[in-house]
Parts: sequence; structure tokens; C-alpha cells
Amino acid sequence: MTKMPREDAHYFVVNGRRWRRTDPDIPEKLRAELVKELMAARRVQARPRVQDAKVALGERGEKWWEEVSVEGQSKRLLAAIGPFCAPGPQPLPSAHRTRPASLEASSGASSFRWRAKSRATRLALVKSW
Repeated sequence: MTKMPREDAHYFVVNGRRWRRTDPDIPEKLRAELVKELMAARRVQARPRVQDAKVALGERGEKWWEEVSVEGQSKRLLAAIGPFCAPGPQPLPSAHRTRPASLEASSGASSFRWRAKSRATRLALVKSW
């Protein structure tokens, strides 16, 4: 007889399959930003972005409830800020992502200005973590 997986503080079960929970120590604002990035990446089927978001959330990579190595912590932090740290102008990551109203209203607002604002927001949230 096969044992059915069970839910606990680290996993939840859907259709008999265990899925790792998000790290509860991530501040709510950062978690919301990472989930937003995860959903945007899924919409455009960008697997590397999905991987980064899931690692940053603690759903992949080293287990967040165990002692985390320096390398594992570095990977999570890089995954959290990685898409926003590349130098120079970059295109919007997704056609589905909407721009903040403050930038939408200004004519000719570049994606670089939008990403710079997102980069600053993400870095501030990660620093508070």
C-alpha cells in the first residue's frame, strides 16, 4: 500500500502531489512582488524567470527551514534581484506587464525608466529582508 503525502508547515498537497510552501520569513511586500513576477513569467512561458521567482520565494533550491549555506542564500538573493540588476536599458519583461500610471502618463516614457523604478523597489524590499 502506498502512503499518501501529507501536508505540514513546509509542504501542501494537491491531487496527491506535495508542493513546497513559500518561505514565511519573506516580508509581505517582497513576497507580493515576487509572486507578481512569477505570474508574469508564467503568462509568457519564460522558464528562467519562473525558476528565479520560485527560488527567491523558497519554493525551489535549498530548503528554507533547514540551515542554509552561504551559496544557497546568495542564489536566493540573486534570484530575487537578478532580473532588475542588469546594467543599461532593457525591454519590458512581458507584454502583459502594465506600467505604473506615473510613467504611463508621461509621453515617450521608456522601459528603462520603468525598470529603474522596479529595480529600486525590489532592491529596497530585499535589503529589508
